[in-house]
Amino acid sequence: MKNKQNEYKNRITDTNHITMTPFLSQKIKLLSLISIILVLYIHSGFHDYPNEIQGMPFNFKLQDFISGKIGRCAVPLFYAISGYLFFLNLNNKNILWAKIKKRIMTLVVPYIIAALFFPCFYIIVSLIPSTARFFNSESISTIFNLPVWNIFQSIFYDPLAFHLWFLRDLIIIVALSPFLYYIKNSSKKGEKILLIAIFLLNLCNIKYIPVYAMFWFLAGDIFLIKLENIKNIRYYIAFLLISTIELIYPSPRWSYFQIPIIALGVIQYMEYIQQISNQFFYIEKT
Repeated sequence: MKNKQNEYKNRITDTNHITMTPFLSQKIKLLSLISIILVLYIHSGFHDYPNEIQGMPFNFKLQDFISGKIGRCAVPLFYAISGYLFFLNLNNKNILWAKIKKRIMTLVVPYIIAALFFPCFYIIVSLIPSTARFFNSESISTIFNLPVWNIFQSIFYDPLAFHLWFLRDLIIIVALSPFLYYIKNSSKKGEKILLIAIFLLNLCNIKYIPVYAMFWFLAGDIFLIKLENIKNIRYYIAFLLISTIELIYPSPRWSYFQIPIIALGVIQYMEYIQQISNQFFYIEKT
């Protein structure tokens, strides 16, 4: 049994040579479930104090701690999962282009449909007398009076359905994946050098390129599964402690340390996933 455990660990040291076992698949699904719950945490708090909630400062701080601090690991985890699955068994350029083509159907096409549905829906209902009085479509119709580039940007880059921003950033990253693939495979340390470079670029304000999301996308490929070997609760204690200090002493300077702080939380969540997986999915590991 111990030999089988060691064999499994050897299979997950390099995402270019991994077998997607039922056990690994269950772990990724469980990690996605945890991330979904964390997204619910994010949207459960009041974010406009004191306009949305008054007279209850402790209540606000508690909600901010849960939604703004604990929940902030959700989006990085989703990007990390996406990056891990994208680079999984990516051994050559043919597989790279095959994965890009696949994501055109799973990301780009649904995104275009969703981005167009919202403005089209509002325009249509505004033309129907019985429904027009329930909708204010003037702000949407004015978009079509703008130059072509601004119309394109308003619909597809800053979509009216603003919650599509995650898909938008993921599409941009996939479009840049040939560049990422070339750099990370240029040398043995290429992927780590690239990750450090993206981390430093995250400190700058680069328009149109989701550098923050790209960092977690690439980090998912390099570190996601390897994090299960880290078994120390001090990372989560450090995450909670720093998050508490952030809450008590808010400052714009904390933004420069978001990636390392969130990484502490991500490490501990992976440890929880490993413990749960070993408890409930051990049979499928072999």
